[in-house]
Amino acid sequence: MQSRVVIITTTRLAGSVGRSFPGLPRGQLVVPTLSQGASVSVLNPLTFPRRTARLAEVDPEIAAAIRHEEERLDHGIELIASENLVSRAVLEAMGSALTNKYSEGYPGRRYY
Repeated sequence: MQSRVVIITTTRLAGSVGRSFPGLPRGQLVVPTLSQGASVSVLNPLTFPRRTARLAEVDPEIAAAIRHEEERLDHGIELIASENLVSRAVLEAMGSALTNKYSEGYPGRRYY
């Protein structure tokens, strides 16, 4: 297998996921990965089409699985105690941009 290098343009680098190299514009990160062929990609998460594409466009199989599960829940009764049913509002909140955020500890006393 040949190595592949992916250059990800970010507005903020989180941790030491990859390496910055001299000559790259500030905010670009080089992340080595493995693939069948060697290539270089430059991605900007703010303009990359998959950032704004709907799930059905990006991964139709997963979108179909979610749709089938929603239909199963709508037309059946769940008798497994360990599974929870949540409202549409909760599903929307869980799938919002807020899932990009996290906090550990208590306000004013975070662990990071």
